[in-house]
Amino acid sequence: MFQIQWKLYSESEILEVLTEVFNGKGYEVYNIHKTDRRGEKGIDIECNKTAENQKVIIAVKKNPKKRDISQLQDFIKRTSTSKIYVYIEEPTTDFKNAMEEVKNRVSFWNAESLTREVFCTDSRFYLFLILENSFMRPIYRIVYSFFKVYFRVEKQESIEKPSQANTEMLNLLWAAKDRSASLHKSLRTLQNMFEHMNTGEVSEQTKEAMVSAFLLSIDNLKFENLNQLESLFSEFLEKYPTNFEQFCKQTKGRSNWTLWGTCLPTLSPGSITKSLESARESSKRWQELFKKRKVPEIEPESTSELLGDVARILANEVDMFEDAVDDLFSIGVFGKWDDMREQFGRMSKERSDELKSALKNELNGIHRKIDQALTDGSFQNQSFISEIFSSHIAELKQHLSMNDFLFLRNTYSKIKALRSPSHLASVNKRRYEEVKDLIVKTLQLLDKKDLWDDISAYEQS
Repeated sequence: MFQIQWKLYSESEILEVLTEVFNGKGYEVYNIHKTDRRGEKGIDIECNKTAENQKVIIAVKKNPKKRDISQLQDFIKRTSTSKIYVYIEEPTTDFKNAMEEVKNRVSFWNAESLTREVFCTDSRFYLFLILENSFMRPIYRIVYSFFKVYFRVEKQESIEKPSQANTEMLNLLWAAKDRSASLHKSLRTLQNMFEHMNTGEVSEQTKEAMVSAFLLSIDNLKFENLNQLESLFSEFLEKYPTNFEQFCKQTKGRSNWTLWGTCLPTLSPGSITKSLESARESSKRWQELFKKRKVPEIEPESTSELLGDVARILANEVDMFEDAVDDLFSIGVFGKWDDMREQFGRMSKERSDELKSALKNELNGIHRKIDQALTDGSFQNQSFISEIFSSHIAELKQHLSMNDFLFLRNTYSKIKALRSPSHLASVNKRRYEEVKDLIVKTLQLLDKKDLWDDISAYEQS
């Protein structure tokens, strides 16, 4: 079983965890250490189940030494149905001797015992106590480094021009893309696997095996992908700061910053006390609300459902890293988005002018041939109509407004119909005049409308 890193937590924080555990067991918990330290008399927490006449008292000492023996002796004298003494690090020899003398009157929990108790009481709580001190730590550090730049850019009136991509930058970004994509897809795979497993109730042994296998997979992903991704982002920020500043400016207000803003430690040392206190207050409000309404009973989630949901949460947290790499690629290759739009705009306008010129030449040629056909009456010669728009229609669609494109497509359809065998017999002067009129209107459209202005207006909107 993966062990919670209790050494990172203070005694007060461990007491908060124990409060959560015994609340989960149905006890009313009174944290004497927090609310009445002068009246402790060796007790840190008192837990009561009045209906069952149960009273559990708990004392916590991370690293018990000789001077703590007197507290243990005071603890023994207190009246209760059960006494639990929690320690994290190996006690001194003197304290061990004192423990031996009272072992039949007190349950001693070491770090492993405490971890198992958390696991058996609330597996979701256990998982995030593990993950926040392992897998999620690099995520917090990456997000923190991003926001340091973001807030700096917020205070600046202008930023320097981003660096142009070179081989070193592209190799760095490609490695980051590879690690971020692999990490995200692997977590989604874990999510899908466990969500569709539908195991239902399983034995404690099977549950422990499933959770351990899940955490081992997550630990491998951290080692193979997340740790490397953190190093790659750190290197990029150091070598190409102006590019990341441009990224912050261009993506301001995008949902990725909102999501990253929620990636804050909640169960880590230093933050767990406030988080659990807030959660208890929220729980009380919900309980008051439920008292006034009939709420259907909700079945507890199975182990597979739990693991699938945890994988989903982790996948959502790393998802935006891949998007960030894509944006940094475009900034390195094309520069600022304004520069990129200008560059693409120049290329598109040149291509648009080229297409218009080619189409006008074709239409003018057809116009002349139709005039000739109307003059000499040679209605049988239809071959010149066959490919009026075929070579340009697909590319034109990218540059015309929708109304203009539909007009040209309808024109094409009507002209093309003239070469169909079913129409040859009915081809007459009136139909040729209709086609000629369509071509004249098309030429007028191409002459009077600046198609590029339409595109620019659309982009600006």
